[in-house]
Amino acid sequence: MHNFQVVKCPECGALHQMVKPAKKLLHFEMFSDGKTVSAELNEALEVSRCSKCTAFYWIEDAPVVDKYEGEPLPHVRGLSIDEYVKMLTDSTQTVTTDEEEILRMELLWAFNDRVRAGNPIFQIDEEKDVWFSNMTALTNLLDDSDVYFRVVKAEIAREQGNFEVAEKLLLSIKEPHLMPIKKQMIRAIEHKQTAVFKLEI
Repeated sequence: MHNFQVVKCPECGALHQMVKPAKKLLHFEMFSDGKTVSAELNEALEVSRCSKCTAFYWIEDAPVVDKYEGEPLPHVRGLSIDEYVKMLTDSTQTVTTDEEEILRMELLWAFNDRVRAGNPIFQIDEEKDVWFSNMTALTNLLDDSDVYFRVVKAEIAREQGNFEVAEKLLLSIKEPHLMPIKKQMIRAIEHKQTAVFKLEI
């Protein structure tokens, strides 16, 4: 388990294993929605759910076990779309504005993970409303004064088919290090492309 670390569920103490966070990724892919995909990253992003007590927990709150030499453990896993929705809508879950922003970003990624896997973005019609509501709420949470958030808002607008809004946001971005991403996103807008896509980096 040298590539893994063991963490405890903050609620019940059940043990789970996860990929050790890499200091520098050697092999990875970046996508237009801002997600980085790599075997060197754990599947779960910021939040997971205990396999024993089923409580949701933030991974940064899960204590790391110094030494473990027992049997293989359940993996710290990413949430399903339904689980993200439950965290966002369940009155028993206390979620700050910053946490809501993270959850809604990861919910966007969860939908797009289907596209990354070559599948349709929606499995049932009802998911379209969930997707649209999440995109709208996430757009309202993101601050235009942050250039990276403007990139995300442009991507949201592009995926919704609001190409003029997306292009206007992208044209406001002047930072040199973001020019390659900006050019690829504008190219996607010109082709009326709404699906998430892998960036050439």
